[in-house]
Order: sequence, then structure tokens, then C-alpha cells
Amino acid sequence: MSKIKINASCCLYIQRGDEELELDISASGYYDPGRLSGPPENCYPPEGDLEIISIELDGKKWDGQLTGDEYNKVIEKLWENSSDEKDYYDDDSDYDDDMYLYP
Repeated sequence: MSKIKINASCCLYIQRGDEELELDISASGYYDPGRLSGPPENCYPPEGDLEIISIELDGKKWDGQLTGDEYNKVIEKLWENSSDEKDYYDDDSDYDDDMYLYP
């Protein structure tokens, strides 16, 4: 399977001093669902990467810095909000295989 281009965005509320900031964050990257069956020489694990391309505050570029915890929270939210086909390949899907019976 080839890499799937993904785009993602999220909103993050952070505290700076006495002020709460609402940041709009956009990212792009890729996801490769890997190959988990077939001959071992053709198998490889899933992988992906997201790169933050913009952080805005009130529609303007934000010049501040995210802490390590904030960055990790952003990346997690971005993966959850990503617009791609990766959920199709997700091993933890909500589908119950017993629900589909074939004659």
C-alpha cells in the first residue's frame, strides 16, 4: 500500500498567565497502513507522520511556543481529526465481524 496524504486541524485551549488562548492548528502528513499479512518479506508495520503547518490565534499567526505536553496533546487531537482513509485500515474498528453473516 502506498502512503496516504492526510490533512488535519484542531482547536486547542491553552493557559498563558491569567489568559486562556484558543489556538487553531493545521497539519499535513501521511499515513501508511502497512502490510500485516502475506509473505514475511512483504510485511511491514503501519506508520505515519504529521507536521504542524500553522498555528493561529484570532485568525493571525501565533508566535508563541507550545510546551511538550501541549504539543503531544495537539498531535493526538490532529490524528483523531485527520481527514484521510486510515480508519478504513484501523485494526481497532468498531465493526463486529459476527454481525455480517454470509450464506
